[in-house]
Amino acid sequence: MHFLSTNSLPCVSPLADIVTQRLHASGRPRLRNVRVQEQRGIVLLTGHVPTYFLKQVAQSIASSVDGVVSVRNEMVVTSPVRQDCS
Repeated sequence: MHFLSTNSLPCVSPLADIVTQRLHASGRPRLRNVRVQEQRGIVLLTGHVPTYFLKQVAQSIASSVDGVVSVRNEMVVTSPVRQDCS
């Protein structure tokens, strides 16, 4: 399954919409920016989250949706910039 070309993905995917709705309803605001694409039951998650925990939560939510065959989690963990207290 090749997700690199957006031309090969459906313009509207009901399954991707359901996954997106579940991410939004999770109560975790950082998951609202996750991009969800789907083709033949394979869900691709992309975007940035601040922790590996949230990356795993997104994958777990996507996996729990009926009709999802597998999840490719290509989200990137980007730690927030910390300021020195010096």
